[in-house]
Amino acid sequence: MPETSAQSITPPIQLLVVDDEADMRNGLSRNLKTRGYRVSMASTGEEAVRQAGEVSPDGVLMDIRMPGINGVEAFRRIRDKCPGSFVIFMTAHSDLSDEAAILGAGEVLIKPFDFARLCRHIEDRATQSRSRNESQGGSRMGSNEFYGYA
Repeated sequence: MPETSAQSITPPIQLLVVDDEADMRNGLSRNLKTRGYRVSMASTGEEAVRQAGEVSPDGVLMDIRMPGINGVEAFRRIRDKCPGSFVIFMTAHSDLSDEAAILGAGEVLIKPFDFARLCRHIEDRATQSRSRNESQGGSRMGSNEFYGYA
């Protein structure tokens, strides 16, 4: 039986799912958990900022249009607390992609979206961030990454 060292075990990816629509937030979180992700949830931008300070997520799946502070502003605040977190913006409003583009996201994931595709993007971002971090000798993922997919 081969030996397994603690260093060769990759910890699960910690995600923060932020959406003001309960069905979307709960359904997405449930599906992500079945894929082995650790998931925290928030229903507002303000709650997301608070949760991020508590859980230090590897990545944030963030709705853009929400009551209170929007997703873009919430992520600006989150990256101050968790500079290694990446974000994938989600929205049902394709006209909001311009705001995300200003931050370097290019496009956003437009709802409804393909769940398997989302998981591939999460894995790609986490792998890239962890590889970059390991090459820099750190213990967290990459810095201030914005990603969006249409």
